[in-house]
Amino acid sequence: PTSTTQDICVATNFAQKGIILKLTAFYKTGGGGYFFNCSWLSCYSNESERLFIGGYWPLQFEDIINTMTGSTYKVYLHAFGILIAAFNGLPLSTYYTKVAKMDRYIIRHLLKRTDKCKQ
Repeated sequence: PTSTTQDICVATNFAQKGIILKLTAFYKTGGGGYFFNCSWLSCYSNESERLFIGGYWPLQFEDIINTMTGSTYKVYLHAFGILIAAFNGLPLSTYYTKVAKMDRYIIRHLLKRTDKCKQ
């Protein structure tokens, strides 16, 4: 299980010198993970905590945010998702609307770097 919050302000305050992992449903068809609203049990009910226990669809990272620099890694996660879908032989239309020019650029450079690691 993972304890989370749905409030970005709470997450930002909690992770002042760290990262925020933004989760979303794996399939864009709606639905998502099942969670238990823990707010009423918490000493900090304003944190709007959720406890994820499982669910019909898996969750995936939608974004990774570095709270110290404000950097966001959403474009990289999108490209990695396309690459993973391709490696698994899954139709891209299920997960993403289209492959953007930036996706191709990221994947191309990622694959070039892995070639250098083999040497």
